[in-house]
Amino acid sequence: AYGVQFLLRKELSARFFGWISYTLMRSERLDHPNGQYRLFDYDQTHVGAIVGSYDLGRGFEVGARFRYSTGYPRTPVVGAFISTRRDLYEPVFGAHNSIRIPAFAQLDARIAKRFQWSWGKAEVFVDVQNVTDRSNPEEIVYNYTYQKRGYISGLPVLPVVGARFEW
Repeated sequence: AYGVQFLLRKELSARFFGWISYTLMRSERLDHPNGQYRLFDYDQTHVGAIVGSYDLGRGFEVGARFRYSTGYPRTPVVGAFISTRRDLYEPVFGAHNSIRIPAFAQLDARIAKRFQWSWGKAEVFVDVQNVTDRSNPEEIVYNYTYQKRGYISGLPVLPVVGARFEW
C-alpha cells in the first residue's frame, strides 16, 4: 500500500474548529511470487472527510462530519452455467477486482451538553449517523441465476443517545 494524506486542521474562532482530510492511496496484492500485482480487496483510492464543531456556550456543542470514499474493488460475475452435478447455477467470473462497489458518502450530526461538578464531569449527547438517509452500497449480491446484481446497503438514519462520565 502506498499513498499520501493531507490534513488541514484549523481553529477558526474561540468557538469553532474543524478539519479537512484527503487521502489518495493505492493498495495492491501479490498472490504468487511469479504473479502480477492486483488491486487488494480493500483498496480505496480516494478518502475524504470534513469535520466541524461549534461551541454554543453553556456547555452545548454541535458538530457535523461528512465522509466520502471510493468503493472497494470486486470481481464481477460475467455469466453463469448450470451445474447438473450440484443442481445449481455456478458463476463465471471476470477479471479479478475489475469493478468497484459504488462510492460511500455519509453526513453525520452531533449535539452534546457538558456538565462540570466538583467530583468530575459528564457529557450527554445525541449522534445522528447518516442524516441524509443515503443508501450506501456495502457489498455486491447476485440472484441465484447470477443474472441480476444488487447491493447490500448500510444502515439508514441511526440516532444514538449516549453519556460519558469522568471522575
